[in-house]
Amino acid sequence: MAREEPWNYSRQAPDIVKARSIPDMHAHTRWCNHAHNNTEDIIATFLSGVDCHITEHAPLPSDFLKGRGKMPFAYDIRGMNREEMGSWIRMCNMQKEQVEGFAREASSMPCGIELDYLQGYARDIKQVADSIDSVLRKNGSRLNHIGLVVHNISGVPLFNRHAMAYLLSEVSAHDVIRNYFESQRRGIEEMEGYCDFMCHPGIIHYLINRAGAKMMEDEHLSGTYIRAYKDFVDFTASKDICLEINTSGLERDFLHCPREEWHLHPDRPHPHMPYEILKYAIKRGVRFTVGSDWHNPGEGQRYFDQVHDVLKQLGVKEVYKIVNREKVAVGIS
Repeated sequence: MAREEPWNYSRQAPDIVKARSIPDMHAHTRWCNHAHNNTEDIIATFLSGVDCHITEHAPLPSDFLKGRGKMPFAYDIRGMNREEMGSWIRMCNMQKEQVEGFAREASSMPCGIELDYLQGYARDIKQVADSIDSVLRKNGSRLNHIGLVVHNISGVPLFNRHAMAYLLSEVSAHDVIRNYFESQRRGIEEMEGYCDFMCHPGIIHYLINRAGAKMMEDEHLSGTYIRAYKDFVDFTASKDICLEINTSGLERDFLHCPREEWHLHPDRPHPHMPYEILKYAIKRGVRFTVGSDWHNPGEGQRYFDQVHDVLKQLGVKEVYKIVNREKVAVGIS
């Protein structure tokens, strides 16, 4: 199905001025166990004037992890180890001392968490967030922001390609899509007060494609995705949250699969929000954060200059960043 496509996939040099005009609300460090950024490098980037925020994967509830070894696939733990959580908190409180060569006495880099919503574990997940915030407050800081995310459906880790293939062998891809968006909706309802923005809300297209479902070659499947996404946008329009434009999606479909599998992705990548959905969300009055989902050196604010231009063309005058759990508008210059 042909769709409007505003994104430029060339490796041209980005417009740094445009890119830096938009806050990057989504950066990871080695503490999450699957990123390769040194914390000091991200902090140095912040102190050099780039408005970037650490949004680290929080630990999963202990009770949820019990019995995961019985699954018919290796279970991916996409988060901090509980044993290292204290070290991460100390990093948040001591970051200026960790970076040498910067005399700037600016406020500390904003640190927040990416909370996994897991059905049946809302209370445990809230306790994880509360415990982190409590320790930070005792040291004169606080949890700056919370991004909510769905990485699991029915205990199946969606980012594990083999696990997703297993799920698709048990239920239809249409049901996986519907369940994914319903899980996000349920998460927002059950985690009220613990969600400032929804991380990569449409990433299920990428995960299904990667598992071999050839989603975008199937107009019926693509239609299910668009309809479910629009229903989710309608739901979020009345909630006090932002949706994330996640620019990792502009390249990860191709970079994260072997060249011989590119035929599984006939549609161009998008920032986990198809242009059609982006325009629909704007009409519904949805507010946006922007995140690079920065896991590796050099990924910060990737494609942000393009987001700047596309949003301006669509008449969007501001995006949002989170400051001490409050949404603050940032004008698009």
